[in-house]
Amino acid sequence: MLLGEKTVGFRVDRDVINIGHNEDWYRSRTFRKLHFVAERNDIFMMRIRLVYMNGYGEDFRVDQLTRQGGALPVDLRGERSFLRSIEMTYRSRPDFRGEAVIRVFGEPGRPMGPGPVPGPGPGGGAWTELGCQ
Repeated sequence: MLLGEKTVGFRVDRDVINIGHNEDWYRSRTFRKLHFVAERNDIFMMRIRLVYMNGYGEDFRVDQLTRQGGALPVDLRGERSFLRSIEMTYRSRPDFRGEAVIRVFGEPGRPMGPGPVPGPGPGGGAWTELGCQ
């Protein structure tokens, strides 16, 4: 499921992907893993913070380079739902390829019923778009 995407600047950048769904939408959706896919350039991810509908924040210190076309998987240690936003602190490598784009996909934690459509992402499974900015 595509959760959103952002353009990554050459300097240290902090962006937020707002999921923007109400609580009823999440009742049959959970995620067990997030995949951060680097496009158009390499991305050095420093930190990821997940914020849930109840305001609780979960921090992941990453400090890892993801090559263009590669993916950074983040295991959520169980199934998570009710994501309000994903905050990322990162930078792309300055070079002739230009700024990078990061796309965030959520890997479903359990069957979500009818409606998944094939889409991009690690594993080549079924994905449902949650939103895009």
